[in-house]
Amino acid sequence: MPTLAKKAAERSTLYAVREAFPSFLAGINFSPEDTESPDFVGTDRDGHFVGLELTNWLNEQQTRNIARHDKLREHILRILGHQITEHPANLSSAVIFPDWDVHISRNHHEQLREQFQSLVQQVDGELRARRDGHWKVLQAEERFDFEIYRPDLQAYPIIQKYFLSIWFREIDRSIPIYPDRAWVSVIPDGGLYDPNDARQALKHVIESKVAHYSRQSAKSRLALHSLSKLFLLVYADTQKFTSNTPFQDWHQLRKSPTAGLEEVARAAASELDQSPAVFDGIYLFYPINGSQWLAQIWPNFHQFALK
Repeated sequence: MPTLAKKAAERSTLYAVREAFPSFLAGINFSPEDTESPDFVGTDRDGHFVGLELTNWLNEQQTRNIARHDKLREHILRILGHQITEHPANLSSAVIFPDWDVHISRNHHEQLREQFQSLVQQVDGELRARRDGHWKVLQAEERFDFEIYRPDLQAYPIIQKYFLSIWFREIDRSIPIYPDRAWVSVIPDGGLYDPNDARQALKHVIESKVAHYSRQSAKSRLALHSLSKLFLLVYADTQKFTSNTPFQDWHQLRKSPTAGLEEVARAAASELDQSPAVFDGIYLFYPINGSQWLAQIWPNFHQFALK
């Protein structure tokens, strides 16, 4: 059963598409009373019933990982408590790289807090010696930074159990310290990614809807609406899409928010494992990073002009 939030997002998406691209399914008046399957039913100029199904271009596993990582970040900082704003004498920042797959036991909260405090005191006191022993001779104005990895944390077994490493950076005394500003953080998501993950996710969500509407149970529900046509609209949710890695490579990202999107859409439609003929047309709507992009991607490719 769809949630109220999901249905509200679908209504908002349909409104946004038709507002930006009035020619999208022009002449079809969709009822404000949407249905469960398909998401919307409307009538065309001849009085025939037309169905519209919406689905989100989303890599669900990535989205779940992001949510899980955010929860762990908050958990770690809550465990460390006031230490994250108690600035040591010689360090400006500490970035924690946690083991995302290990749950922090409630029984270890106090020990983790105590061991982290002891480690910071040790690192802060040894900073000058570490700097002087660095392989590169640092100029006075250069800031020293280094990372302590899990194998080197044997003296702190609870930290070693839950953290892969901690990256420390020397303080810059020319920059004022704000007592209420945290100096400890947990590494954000990011880094290297494969654009093919997002491209495969697009293919997957289309295939999932094709498979769903190919089942007899779905066909029986559609028959209740006496539909003459059924369309699929795949959309990128502005609230959730940023939790996934981009479909673009680095050069495309620098060019424009939609560079390469046509190629990705064409590839997804052409590489489907099953014929999408259960739909009379498949569309892709991409309203991310200030862009407004809409195209029919099956059975033929056609990009819509923005109003």
